[in-house]
Amino acid sequence: MMNKLLKALMFTLALMLVSAPAWAQVGRLSGKVFDEDGNPVQGAILKIDRTDQRGSYEVKTRKKGNYMHACLPMGTYTVALVIEGEVYDTVQGVRVSPTTDRTLDFDLEATKKKQESLRQQVESGTASEEQF
Repeated sequence: MMNKLLKALMFTLALMLVSAPAWAQVGRLSGKVFDEDGNPVQGAILKIDRTDQRGSYEVKTRKKGNYMHACLPMGTYTVALVIEGEVYDTVQGVRVSPTTDRTLDFDLEATKKKQESLRQQVESGTASEEQF
């Protein structure tokens, strides 16, 4: 009986040691989504597309507008915020690494103000359409 217990313990320990490096290759991406009135957005979809290799992931926001994907392979991603089938915002070049937790918040009020400011600059001739 003691021999079987010792073998099971050794097997478990060996399995933990072998699997530890695999867990070190993933990172976490989390954040919050707020609408134009500053309220949390529930049910928004964040499409997370890996740009340095093939990979695509999705996660939905919860009741308080927060989201988290805890097992993203380390790499570079483009994150798109989709609400009711429409893309509201996109962030490119998001780096995920195992050493840091990446936080990416979406504030639609700030995005709208930025877009309006850029539109006014284009109309007044102080900015080019490429900046938009």
